[in-house]
Amino acid sequence: MAFVVDMTEQKRAEESREEHLWFLECMDRINRAMQRTHEVEAPPAKRRQSLSR
Repeated sequence: MAFVVDMTEQKRAEESREEHLWFLECMDRINRAMQRTHEVEAPPAKRRQSLSR
């Protein structure tokens, strides 16, 4: 019986990790989209500065 409980806890931990990873990946996509939008809206001189970095 202990083996079944351990596997259940391990499965829950893995599912939790996968959900957290999915959340972080979504946040990264949002962040990248916001950065692209900011670069498009920036004045030309500021865009040149960010491209030269």
